[in-house]
Amino acid sequence: MAEEKVNRTIEPVHQTVAKLLGSQQTFQAPRYQRNYAWGWSEITAFLNDLNRCVRLRVGKEQSRHHFLGGLVTVESKVPGSSRTNLQVVDGQQRLATFAMLVSQLKRALVDLAGREGCEDSLARTLRKRAQLLEDQYEVFADEIRLQNVDVPRIQLSEPDQGFFTALLERKDPSAERKSHEHLKAAYNQIGEYIDGLVDEATDNIAAAAERLHEVHEVLKSDWTIIHMAAADKNDAYMLFQVLNDRGLSLTEGELLRSATLELLEPAVGLLELNEAEDCWNEMLSGDPQSVRDAISALYASQVGQWPSKSTLLDDYMTVFFPAAAGRDLDTSSAGELVQQVRNLKADYDRVRSITTGDWPYPASQRVNQWRRNRLRLLILHLRYTDATSLLVSACQLEDTVFSELVRLLERFAFRYNAIGDGNRGRALEVLNRHAVSIRRGASDFRLGDLRRDLASLCETYASDETFGQSLLSLRYSRTEATNKPLKYLLMALEDYARWFDDGAQGAPVCRDETRILDFETGTIEHVYAENTQPADDSLLPLMDTLGNLTYLSSAENNAAGAKPFNEKKGYFQNSSYLLNRRIGENAVWTPTIIETRTRTLVAMGMRVFAI
Repeated sequence: MAEEKVNRTIEPVHQTVAKLLGSQQTFQAPRYQRNYAWGWSEITAFLNDLNRCVRLRVGKEQSRHHFLGGLVTVESKVPGSSRTNLQVVDGQQRLATFAMLVSQLKRALVDLAGREGCEDSLARTLRKRAQLLEDQYEVFADEIRLQNVDVPRIQLSEPDQGFFTALLERKDPSAERKSHEHLKAAYNQIGEYIDGLVDEATDNIAAAAERLHEVHEVLKSDWTIIHMAAADKNDAYMLFQVLNDRGLSLTEGELLRSATLELLEPAVGLLELNEAEDCWNEMLSGDPQSVRDAISALYASQVGQWPSKSTLLDDYMTVFFPAAAGRDLDTSSAGELVQQVRNLKADYDRVRSITTGDWPYPASQRVNQWRRNRLRLLILHLRYTDATSLLVSACQLEDTVFSELVRLLERFAFRYNAIGDGNRGRALEVLNRHAVSIRRGASDFRLGDLRRDLASLCETYASDETFGQSLLSLRYSRTEATNKPLKYLLMALEDYARWFDDGAQGAPVCRDETRILDFETGTIEHVYAENTQPADDSLLPLMDTLGNLTYLSSAENNAAGAKPFNEKKGYFQNSSYLLNRRIGENAVWTPTIIETRTRTLVAMGMRVFAI
């Protein structure tokens, strides 16, 4: 009944973005709507969609239709005004991003018009275009109670609107909340893309102007959206819920399954059709989010970027099933499509192994258990799933090379991501680029090339100074989950302690790969513990610092407990771990010893995690 009511009161309109923004209406987000939340990955996907359309137009005079999804609104009257003011129920993020694109496009036109060497007639044309963008898409000339009022065509929720207005006016406002930071970063990222288009034309101002014109043409002709305007707020929110409920139940995998089996049914025998269906049934047997994540990683491993929310079924089909692209299947192409389904299933199984920390190769004496365990540490304990696209492509390499790649990623993930605050988007660019490179020619892959790119990222976002200071400031937390990076560090330092003692030449080497430290059962132990009696006031301030912490097996930790150092010293002396035996070499445990040990462990960490 609810859906019938929605269908009676809402008539969807399919229109271009330019027509939507330029019509006799304004869009306003309710003050209780969520704030702007698009980050680097969403804006990158948005610009990639734009770039694909622009590139076809530049020099080729071709267009590419791109559907951007739905917008749900409900009419909200403005006292004294005759304009149609629409409250945005779903779509605020896209509308705000459209507005920032228009603003940066207008800015680029004005800048180009003022450039030295721009002829007067072209400069006038560019400034006129910029003014048209403002009049058509940015400002609505309203009349409210006989007063002329310029109203922003797109208004965000209350906490963001003032900042948003200042940003579009290029006043460089100061961010006061996370949504402001997102808006500013998005605005700058869009501006960098637009400036890049202009710079491609070098000193040819006319060619640069043509590129900016093509961006506008994409908005006018190529990009479309379905606008669903309700007259009643209840209907609008009911429609929003229905659309999102349906979206959650229909994964990309299910769409691909339906499309491929429909193509195969009239073109292959029952045996091959059943095989393809069985492949899909097994791939889709997991929970929807796991399926979506796996397919996204496989897409990124072949395209070089993660799919966006607006990535179309045709894009997935082109990447995964080129045999089905743009033609009816004959016997040959149908056979190719079945093989491509098999290939996707094999890749999917590799992703599933990788994301559970399981080694994706058959057992081999060339890669021992210690080395296979590095994948588990990388994925499950460092939680660096951003590398999944690269890892699944790297399954085409020899298992020994894959093992070295995992060890490199493990050290990078700790330094750049777990301890540092590296730019995630830049790392994804590097990882996905190497994933595509391996797909195109596994024999040409060189681990040194990846190492240089990761080292460059570390130099920019997790420099030696920054990383060293982060290690120095590590503290034990009473919240167990937040201590995972600290536990990993102590385990890694133990693994590579003898290599460090030998001079720490080249990449880190574990001198005893027969011994595997257990992340799940091992514990972090305080040498001087919180409940130690008698208490030592000089040690209390240093209790949670790195120099007072060590890794113990569960049995050792239970035995040592909170005993004073002179009583637990024997446990350290008899430990199977080198770093613990060195603790046991001390006659007493003092602030000076803790501070010296902290510096030693930081120095070890700097060498172990040098990329």
